[in-house]
Amino acid sequence: MDLDLTGRVALVTGAASGIGRATAEVLAGTGARLVVSDVAEDAGAAGARALRDAGAEARFVAADDADEHATAAIVAAAVDAYGRLDLAANCAGVGGGHAPTHEYPVDAWDRIVAVNLRGTWLSMRAEIPALLRTGGGAIVNVPSTLIRPLPRLPRGADRVRPDGPDGDRRRGRERDRVAALGRGAVRHRRGADRRGRPALALTIGHRTTVRERVRAVCVFARRMLREAASSRSRSRR
Repeated sequence: MDLDLTGRVALVTGAASGIGRATAEVLAGTGARLVVSDVAEDAGAAGARALRDAGAEARFVAADDADEHATAAIVAAAVDAYGRLDLAANCAGVGGGHAPTHEYPVDAWDRIVAVNLRGTWLSMRAEIPALLRTGGGAIVNVPSTLIRPLPRLPRGADRVRPDGPDGDRRRGRERDRVAALGRGAVRHRRGADRRGRPALALTIGHRTTVRERVRAVCVFARRMLREAASSRSRSRR
């Protein structure tokens, strides 16, 4: 699989450690220009410096994905620095430990929902308009776990649009692509959503390594970018 993304502009959230940092490193190796973000400012800035030391173009933005203005600022930083946004890997997420429902801490629950659910939505809400302005692009959302296979993307996630979940009559001309990547992803299902746009989702298999998961992110991003380019080409004929 050709993973050449030379000149593309990629945004990676949760890039200070773990899958987010590994994703940024692999994308840098494909030639992409990067904006990386994380709430952990010191670790995130160190990661961006390491990418630059290795020869990549990378900028760091300290941001909490649970904050609406912070997610908008990440996208704005990418557009200000490079003039466009082509793809996003939303890797930011937090854990909260395990406990019986009646003993689970309310503050831990609120933080998980704020970052892992609301934060992913806020990220896409900010990213999609920037992608559409350049003719379409790719978003890969990377949760930490997934409890069942997805026959299609979650309702709403695959249909989110700048003007709301249901969008308007222009959606047939929009060329953004969204994929979800779950734990132990080893194969994918390809189909279409209710409006006929390609919808991709990875299904659950065995546990994979970080490197395998990160490669899957890059493969999906590259594939979706090619689909967007092909769609643009057909529309010009």
